[in-house]
Amino acid sequence: MHTSSIPRRLINEVKLYRLRVAAAESKLKVLREQARQAKRRRKEAKRLAEYARKQFKQSKAGVAELTEALAKAEARLFQAGGRALSREIAKARPVRKENVRPSTIVKFAARKPVAAKL
Repeated sequence: MHTSSIPRRLINEVKLYRLRVAAAESKLKVLREQARQAKRRRKEAKRLAEYARKQFKQSKAGVAELTEALAKAEARLFQAGGRALSREIAKARPVRKENVRPSTIVKFAARKPVAAKL
């Protein structure tokens, strides 16, 4: 072994390890950032899920409340006017289409049938 070449090899080996350590630290930094972002996304998803559950519970309670109010109103209606009145309300009413101008509806409704000439 040459005594003059040993320090050169050690220097090269140290340089190589320094490069490897720097690369590993850089990779570690990137992975740490990715883990932090993943944790943030999980927290955000958890918050959104909790908000959705809360909204669902509120909506469910609202529907139950409205259903109960409807049942009470139908009971009062039945007592007041009987079945005939409730059937009239239950009939489907024609709904005006939003893309049709009101003036065209009035024009067609205002026309009178022409008497046939014989």
